[in-house]
This record gives sequence, structure tokens and C-alpha cells, in this order.
Amino acid sequence: MSDQKISYDLGGIVDYGHTLSTISAELDNVTHSANGILSGIQEFFTTHHASGAFHEVHNLLMQGIQEGKDTILRHGHTVGQAAENFSGTDVAAGQSFYSV
Repeated sequence: MSDQKISYDLGGIVDYGHTLSTISAELDNVTHSANGILSGIQEFFTTHHASGAFHEVHNLLMQGIQEGKDTILRHGHTVGQAAENFSGTDVAAGQSFYSV
């Protein structure tokens, strides 16, 4: 086992979590832009097969964006939870010295 201490920058972790939230929110803008673009070209897909393919592509695109957003949010939650756990452990360890 190594004698090296684990160090972390709580402020940096909070900033990283905020960055992930911003990136996730940006995917909302991508969704709105994609919907605007797709609604503008939908009229070119008028046959039965083309219309079905258009809707399938639209659904897959929206699903992919949502899955990306969900992944980013889960990652941010995990990082935030880990930071809280680190901080809580540090506080508890520090308080244990006073109880001796």
C-alpha cells in the first residue's frame, strides 16, 4: 500500500460539475436546432417510405441526444456524490481526533 495521500480540489470538482450541467443544457439547444432543421425539410419526404424513414431518423436523433444528456448528468451526479463522500470522510476523520 502506498503512503501517498489522496488529495482533491473540492472547488475544482464543483466547477467540473457545473461544466457538465452547462454541456447538458447545451444539448437542449442542439435538440431545438435539430427539430427546427428537420421541420424545415420534412416536406421533402412525402412518400410513404421516405416519411417513415424521416420519422425514424428523427426519433433516433432525439433518442441519441437524450441518451447523451442522461449520460452527462449521471456522470455529474456521480462526481458530485464522490466529492460529498470525500468531504464527509475528511470531516469525520478530523472530528475523530477531538474525541480522543
